[in-house]
Amino acid sequence: MTLAEDPVDGVPRPRVVAHLGWALVLVLLVLVGRLTVVGDESLGLVWPAAGAAFMWLFQQRGRPASAAVLAGIAAAVGVATALTGASTLVLVIAVVVNVGEAALAVLLVRRWCPQLLGAGGQDSVHDPGVVARGVAAVALATGVGAVAASLSLAAAGLAGPGAGFLDWWARHLTGLVVVAAVTHLLWERLLRRRAGLPAPGWTRTSRLEAVALGVVSLASYGTVFLQDSGLPLTFLLMVPAIWVASRFSTLVAVLHSVVLGSVGVALTVTGRGPFGDLATAQAEVLVVQAFLLTVLLTVLAIGSGRDERQRLVAELVVSHQGTARRAELLDAMTDAMDEGLVVLDRAGVILRTNLAARELLEITDTGYRSSSREYAVLRPDGTPMPFEEHPSQRALREGRVAPEDVVLRDVGGGERVLSVTAAPLSSGVPGAAATASLVVYREVTAERQQRARLADFAAVAAHDLRNPLTSVGGWVDLARMQVAKKDGADPVALDRALGRARSAVDRMASLVDDLLAQAHAEGGALVLVATDLGGAGGLVRDVAGELDLAVEVADGPWPEVLVDADLVRQLVANLLGNAHKYVAPGVEPRVCVSSQVAGARLVVRVEDNGIGVPEGQHDQVFERFHRAHAEDGSYPGTGLGLAICRTVVQRHEGSIVCTPAPGGGTAFTFDLPLAATGGAEGPAEGASGVTPGRAGW
Repeated sequence: MTLAEDPVDGVPRPRVVAHLGWALVLVLLVLVGRLTVVGDESLGLVWPAAGAAFMWLFQQRGRPASAAVLAGIAAAVGVATALTGASTLVLVIAVVVNVGEAALAVLLVRRWCPQLLGAGGQDSVHDPGVVARGVAAVALATGVGAVAASLSLAAAGLAGPGAGFLDWWARHLTGLVVVAAVTHLLWERLLRRRAGLPAPGWTRTSRLEAVALGVVSLASYGTVFLQDSGLPLTFLLMVPAIWVASRFSTLVAVLHSVVLGSVGVALTVTGRGPFGDLATAQAEVLVVQAFLLTVLLTVLAIGSGRDERQRLVAELVVSHQGTARRAELLDAMTDAMDEGLVVLDRAGVILRTNLAARELLEITDTGYRSSSREYAVLRPDGTPMPFEEHPSQRALREGRVAPEDVVLRDVGGGERVLSVTAAPLSSGVPGAAATASLVVYREVTAERQQRARLADFAAVAAHDLRNPLTSVGGWVDLARMQVAKKDGADPVALDRALGRARSAVDRMASLVDDLLAQAHAEGGALVLVATDLGGAGGLVRDVAGELDLAVEVADGPWPEVLVDADLVRQLVANLLGNAHKYVAPGVEPRVCVSSQVAGARLVVRVEDNGIGVPEGQHDQVFERFHRAHAEDGSYPGTGLGLAICRTVVQRHEGSIVCTPAPGGGTAFTFDLPLAATGGAEGPAEGASGVTPGRAGW
């Protein structure tokens, strides 16, 4: 059933039941208080009804509900007081003071303790500050009530024993604190259980400890309240109080103190214990209530302090876990970066690195070191870079350092070029000096080598393009001079000049074509397809037919290869063309192409009977613009053909070598991936520009 179902006079039934329950509890506690009236006196020795009235009102929200509860408090107090035979004047004073006292206490507690359940918060008394402010609020409210009641009783001539300010204040303050503390903690526990939140559990150890606590508590209270030695042993009761407050929940500690304290009050009323032999019953109960209130406040202070520490520890654990998760995420993020990250202190000690940084530093010639002072850092020109000029140190002095190149040597003696950026790190306090520096680098060795090659390439290309252009210009000028002659041009000279100009243009066009082929071979996306090289209709015979070249293709194994057919066609054309071009005068070119399978690769050998490659130049012939026979004008060329061949083979993750052929001539051997395993052994998608199934460049 929901709160909206089955209303009674417009109020949901569960709320009506709660109001009836509180009214019944209040009447019973008023009767308990009235049962402690001594002799012909008009006032009881204890007044737990003050706590019930406070909690009934404290649970209400809104003025209509609060007004209704105040009326209920007045009715309950009035009826119960009348049933016990109190005079009309006492009844009126009791009703007015109890109603006003409850209203003032609720107002002050809500204002001073807004984090409490019932005041807008979600918790009970688990903070020493809340305990202090709450007790101060109810002490002030009950003090005001005690002043009003004592003055009213005195004015009415009822200022007998128990009617004074101190007696009234003690019983109302004790009753309010005791009942309110217990019911508020129980209210919180009930709401937490309804919300499915965990409650403190009982373990086997805690149960055994509770049994031991019970034994010690009974022994202590029995010794204090049942012994007749007259010895002042009241301090023994603080032992179980401190024990329960330190080891058990605040609710258990408060219940323990209230139950045993109530037993102490009852025994004192019967004249037993250290407070049972005072001059009057009022004095006895006043002192024992003061003692009960002291024990309860001590328990609340210790218990709430422990609760606060546990809460702070839990928050610290959660915060630490969150920090640890963020740190793990940050580590994962930085380790996933291709750039290396290094954090160093002012002395150059490495405080933190990511995976990329560690991998590079481990392969330096010094191995991984804990300080940047121990690494041999070089400038791009190869000179040592002093520690003070390291980007990490400059960042501490100058602020952010723009990207600059530094060089580290690896274990193999090679050089690794790093593009380094550095920035200072401070504690976060404005104006604070930097305490460390962050160095971010990426390896640019290949890029710098490519840049150098491009610079050389541009210089050589410009030089080689300028030569035919100069030649064209010279021969065109000569032709113009022939045309400009007054007595007529010499046809032979004119034809010779124009022919030379045309030849230079052809050379320049050939060079431009080779430059484009080189660019395509280096930067175009690969389209990998299964290709037959040496079969009857294979690529080798097809290229030889297009170039009108005689080629012998051996019968050896010719499985399909997984390659970019356009680039491999360029590779084969260059090798076959060179084989037919570089032969001695009067010698019939003979070219033989053979193959063999080596693992997942097809090794192809192109062998000729040409003039060969000079000794010592078998590796240099693959460099751009290198021509082994440049001094011999009988063999024109751009010097890019074999460079293109090497690029094509390398794009297919292979290698090509040049060796002397047996009996003279030259042999070029290269390898390509087989189609049967090329998907696993060949270049992966995205590597070296490979894009299977897409159109070419």
